[in-house]
Amino acid sequence: MGSKTDKGIRDAREYIHAAAIGVDRKRKKALLGRPTTPVEVKPDTTVSELLDSYRDASFQARALGNCAAVFDAMLRDKDRPTIFLGMAGSLIAAGMRRVITDLIEKNMVDVVVSTGAIISQDLYQVRGGRHYHGSVNADDKELRDLYIDRLYDTFIDEEKYWKTDLAVSQFADGLAGRTLSSRAFLALLAESAKDDPGSILGACARNGVPLFVPALNDSSIGIGLTEHYHRMRKAGRQPMTISSIRDNYELTQIVVKSPATAAVYVSGGPFRPRYGWQDRPRRLWSYPSICGHSTVRSWPISIGRDRGRSDATCRLRCKLPELSALNPFAQVDATDSDADRPRHVGRTIVDLRGVARSDQFAFRYRMILRRTSASGCL
Repeated sequence: MGSKTDKGIRDAREYIHAAAIGVDRKRKKALLGRPTTPVEVKPDTTVSELLDSYRDASFQARALGNCAAVFDAMLRDKDRPTIFLGMAGSLIAAGMRRVITDLIEKNMVDVVVSTGAIISQDLYQVRGGRHYHGSVNADDKELRDLYIDRLYDTFIDEEKYWKTDLAVSQFADGLAGRTLSSRAFLALLAESAKDDPGSILGACARNGVPLFVPALNDSSIGIGLTEHYHRMRKAGRQPMTISSIRDNYELTQIVVKSPATAAVYVSGGPFRPRYGWQDRPRRLWSYPSICGHSTVRSWPISIGRDRGRSDATCRLRCKLPELSALNPFAQVDATDSDADRPRHVGRTIVDLRGVARSDQFAFRYRMILRRTSASGCL
């Protein structure tokens, strides 16, 4: 007779066998066919080698490695698709300005679609503004009194932003009466940034890369254009206006004339559908049908995992009839919780004197109107 230990082992084996009845062994073997490999960093490991090794790891390391592989495939594709770079979030305040410029200068992207905040911050730096080390625990009331904006742990000089807003307004005066796409307007504005080697505007101007900001009004540049609009209306003149429909048309023309397209998304934002749905107008105009971007790399670095939000995710669009589900796709979420997301503080600030200022953009616009009125501009 065997020992109690042997009996226990026998019972355990029988339990395991009974629990596993009906398991699809072939399928199980297929799913467990590729083990992960620990990442090894040596003194001579390059960044490229590190990213390659990430693909055999897990979680966001693997996702980041897959993103790098898809981006590499875009650039090595013999047909070289037209690559759209979509951007949102406070990338310049986060120190990514030169990285974006390098992508443009080194011919790694062909079209840039951005939120207005990024390009406004770029213009702010072109004009000598800086972003400063701050603290998430700073006294917002004190910052408000000193006219300092806070982007999470980074400070910005609000008074210098006013000067940038007014410079945009005065620049628009020379375009009064014209209706332009955001691309056409920014191409003209970018001429003043050509000499700044670190400028996104300047890099696009130097390399002939079209830059679109479909929601230009929702930015500091938009505040300057609103001030221009206000003065022109007061003077009985026709102001310069931005046409978002022209943006749609021009973006679609780029897709129409591209044998293949690809997209790199950095962060999220309202710009995504701008070049995710270009097959629809193309079909409305009776152009031959296309199946969407040939390669898509989605890299939302400030949006965590898919939560309830109004914009369609990149993965969702890849599954729709307009976009091929067979196209290469990769996505990495750099933040996994809302607590990790940098927030733009200042949207609702109530000072101790009882004056509610619910929107810093509206407040800045009021200050511009007050300054221009005092100087006789109104």
